[in-house]
Order: sequence, then C-alpha cells, then structure tokens
Amino acid sequence: MEQKQCPFCAEEIKPEAIKCKHCGSNLRINEVTDPNTRAVTQFVPVSKGTLWLPVPSLVLSILAVLALFDDSGWDMDLLYGLFLFTGTGLVMGIISVLTQRKGRGMAIAGIVLSSLGMLAGFGLLAGM
Repeated sequence: MEQKQCPFCAEEIKPEAIKCKHCGSNLRINEVTDPNTRAVTQFVPVSKGTLWLPVPSLVLSILAVLALFDDSGWDMDLLYGLFLFTGTGLVMGIISVLTQRKGRGMAIAGIVLSSLGMLAGFGLLAGM
C-alpha cells in the first residue's frame, strides 16, 4: 500500500488518514487528486484557532448596540465612535468566521450585532 508523509512529523501515514497516528495532528484531506494515479496529492492542516478574534468582535458589537439606548443627543463624535466599534467588530467577526472554527458562534453573533448597530448608525446619520 502506498504511504504518504505527515506534513507535521514526516512519519509515514495512510493516504486516507485524517489524523496522524504518530504525532496526533489533525489533517484534512484536500480533494485534489492526481489524474494518473488517482491518489490524493495534498494535505491541508486544520486551523484550530483562538478566541482573540471572535470575543472582541462580540464585545465591540454589544457595546455599540448598548450605546444606541443612550437618551442623550447624538453628535458626530458619537456616530464616529459607533461606526468605529461596529466596523471593527464586523471586520474581526468576518475574519474569524473565514479563518477558524473556534468561537464561530460568537463571531456570527458579533457580525449580526455589528450589522444592526451599523444600520442604526446610518439611520441616526440620516436623521441629522
């Protein structure tokens, strides 16, 4: 049987392996096949990710939405701050969803709340 090398520890593993039996690294097999041999030709490591992107996305979006409940008058400085928080939360949430699995729910919640906050900010801007 044909063997492949683990991209992490360089030990011999089966071509169908999704986890290395030597080092325990998770592997996701990319469905690129060699037309001549019909063998899988490429391994792609799975990104575990961290919470450094989804948590700030969610926190910034919650702060922006809570700021919308402020009864005082809105001036341009407050709107700039609202757009800064919602824009940063939106970008961090999108990057998190596209690059990692960990914290995906928090990132999606951050994207939704940031979008709602940004829409409310545009409404406030139009009302000025």
